Amino acid sequence: MKIKNSEVVSFINNTNEIVKKKLPVKLGYAIGKNLKNMSSIAELYNTEYKKIKAEYEKSEDGNKPIIEDMAGFIKEVNELLSIDNEFDMAMVSMAVLDDLDNPRYDSLTPEELSVLDIMIE
Repeated sequence: MKIKNSEVVSFINNTNEIVKKKLPVKLGYAIGKNLKNMSSIAELYNTEYKKIKAEYEKSEDGNKPIIEDMAGFIKEVNELLSIDNEFDMAMVSMAVLDDLDNPRYDSLTPEELSVLDIMIE
């Protein structure tokens, strides 16, 4: 499947609290596998982001760096975020989410479920 850099960044940034929860084994495993496999895409994204940021940041007399051409910076970052990657997503069925009703597991908020939406069949 194709996955945009923006989806990778969102998934990685928003699963920190989810992975701490007690989840059904299939769901926890799929999240972990996706995080691990996304790490190489995230590293490439971060490398390119730092290059873009360094190009646009200016610092005078040791002051805090500022971005002088914000429109140009945003345009390039948005272009980077929109790049598609081929990715073998570990998917889970809706039935796995039904298991979250079991009191053995922690519940997920609507926001957390929306983060996981890209991996639900």
